[in-house]
Amino acid sequence: MFKVTYVLALVGLVVSYFRMRQVWQWQSQRQFLRSHEEAEIIRDQLLQQSFMMRRGLESALIKTHNLEIEACLEQLNLFHQSLNALSDRLSPPYLEDDLSLAIAYLLNSWKSEHTTIHFQHPPIWNQATHQSDAFILDGIDEVLRIVMTNLLTPKVIFVTLNNVQEQFNLEIRIPNVEDLNIRSDLKHLSKAMRFLAGGHCAFFYKQQTLTWYYRQHRSAAFAKPTCKD
Repeated sequence: MFKVTYVLALVGLVVSYFRMRQVWQWQSQRQFLRSHEEAEIIRDQLLQQSFMMRRGLESALIKTHNLEIEACLEQLNLFHQSLNALSDRLSPPYLEDDLSLAIAYLLNSWKSEHTTIHFQHPPIWNQATHQSDAFILDGIDEVLRIVMTNLLTPKVIFVTLNNVQEQFNLEIRIPNVEDLNIRSDLKHLSKAMRFLAGGHCAFFYKQQTLTWYYRQHRSAAFAKPTCKD
């Protein structure tokens, strides 16, 4: 009797876990759709209006060199750049078409004079888009954010992406790492990735090299994302 009760309780926990995971995946997908809609409003309306205002100020500046107009133009350029960055944050470019391009775009935004990022991936990424791609891109961004915030510069980061026989593989490798006060953050991130995106996600530290990786059987991934209800 005890064994039967134990098995039923275990089954109940497993069912509860997968139901909760589905709820979180649904909620995350809805958030993705809302963010995409907000990004489209920014791109189609605010950025266009900002562009027209810039052109008007540039024309006025050509006709009469006015320091006040020049100052306004500089502020408007900064505003335009901020809007563009916000729209990219809400709805990452290329995500719905090509994950490798979306990752390359994200990595490029993290490059600086102190940070070099090498991205190795197939020349043609012909894999179908999955809903988990948004989680993966967020995971990469969060790894870089944790690293940039806590580790000393300069940094060299190697990112590898491939897909072999329906096995999706992503790896971020950072050599010459001595400070590992980021273990807790990476542990929580890996758990979140496993819960939301499925697959296997973990990190390890060996010979002063930090490696964070994500694996997923694409045939088991859930439905392809869409920005339409």
